[in-house]
Amino acid sequence: GEKKSAILIAEGEKESAILRAEAVKEAKKYMECNLYRKLSVTEIANFLHISDRYLYNLFIEYESISPKEYLTRLKLNYALNYLKDGNLNITEIATSLGFSDVFSFSRLFKKRKFARFYKIIRKLRIKVC
Repeated sequence: GEKKSAILIAEGEKESAILRAEAVKEAKKYMECNLYRKLSVTEIANFLHISDRYLYNLFIEYESISPKEYLTRLKLNYALNYLKDGNLNITEIATSLGFSDVFSFSRLFKKRKFARFYKIIRKLRIKVC
């Protein structure tokens, strides 16, 4: 009766949570595999066969940020690592992370107040803008 129904509902909710977590994991993997180009939330949602809104809700639930913000932070983390390595110039980094130009890339850095990295860049005499 009721006890069996409650167990089935609990198991269904557990399966649902696993599927939701898996969807977020797959979305993050897709973002990482496609960092080199401009990527939209719609494209990621389409890849997972879910709506933009549902993807947004999943990221809020599991990551506490939107998928767009997650992607931005991911790109910035890669950019910072590239800058630290010093093997690529700013234009190469911007291009390799799917930014249309170095100016949109540098604007994002300024917007996110990565001032200490600008100091590193200036020390390395890399032209930013």
